[in-house]
Amino acid sequence: MPLQVDLKSSLSIGQLAQAAGLRTSAIRYYEEIGLLPAPERQGSRRVYGAEALEQLKRIALAQAAGFSLQEVKLLERGLGDGEPAPQRWRRLAARKLSEVDAQIARLRRMRALLHRALHCECTSMRACPLLAQGDADTRASVRAPRRIPSRP
Repeated sequence: MPLQVDLKSSLSIGQLAQAAGLRTSAIRYYEEIGLLPAPERQGSRRVYGAEALEQLKRIALAQAAGFSLQEVKLLERGLGDGEPAPQRWRRLAARKLSEVDAQIARLRRMRALLHRALHCECTSMRACPLLAQGDADTRASVRAPRRIPSRP
């Protein structure tokens, strides 16, 4: 259950993690890769303000929309090109939408192939027309492009 946060209070890493629904290791990782700024410290203890929770909410929203952590960095910080954030968000969202549309098309082809396989009445794999027509074009049409998964 997310922690209720007073916007004027400071949070420990554990409190921030609980409020954001994350593990503390995820918050440390976001700091390590530059998605979350390094927090103030009180002694050896990390201390976060409410802005860190807002940043984590934006990261979660972008990830829910399918953006990788590298893409989230571009959304948040840009490439130093001075492009205003709303324009950057629209441009990257349009690109992501194209990727999603391509994935949907690929999944539809996969679904159609699976439906044909369900209704196949072949007595052996060697005699199966699905395998006979399974040329490189068919395999390529359902194969997803390789993507390195983002942490965490």
